[in-house]
Amino acid sequence: MTRSCSEGGFSLIEVLVASAVLVFAFAGMLAMYVSLFALSDISEKYLMANNSLQTEMEKLRLMNFSDIPSLDGTTFSIEGMPAQDAVGRIEVGDYSLRTNPKETLRRVRLIVCFRHKGQIIIGEDKNLNGRLDSGEDVSPHNGRLDSPVEAVSFISSL
Repeated sequence: MTRSCSEGGFSLIEVLVASAVLVFAFAGMLAMYVSLFALSDISEKYLMANNSLQTEMEKLRLMNFSDIPSLDGTTFSIEGMPAQDAVGRIEVGDYSLRTNPKETLRRVRLIVCFRHKGQIIIGEDKNLNGRLDSGEDVSPHNGRLDSPVEAVSFISSL
């Protein structure tokens, strides 16, 4: 009982090995798709946070220069996200130019922190109350809230 060259086919071992390789390949692809969907979701939230941040910055630029300091420490809501899942904070300070000390600029910093999928907080404000609480200033320890979604602008009185 010898096999001739014209008889083609695969042995059972070859079929099992090929099937195992395909199963691992498909499992890897499935895991990749799940990760891509999660990244797409967080990317959408970053975009909503950035849009709200830019909208708030434009509102500040249209305000009267003398009214801007009254907004220091206030919070704003993020459009498209529930209030308990996102918060924006406004920080205002004066900035003087060395070349012209009489000219004062307002340094405005906007920070947005938000919750992703119920457990992950993006930014240092872990309880999403708009304030820096004990234990929230993680990295770097600079005495202020930090977030990947933040913007700084200087507003002139002119």
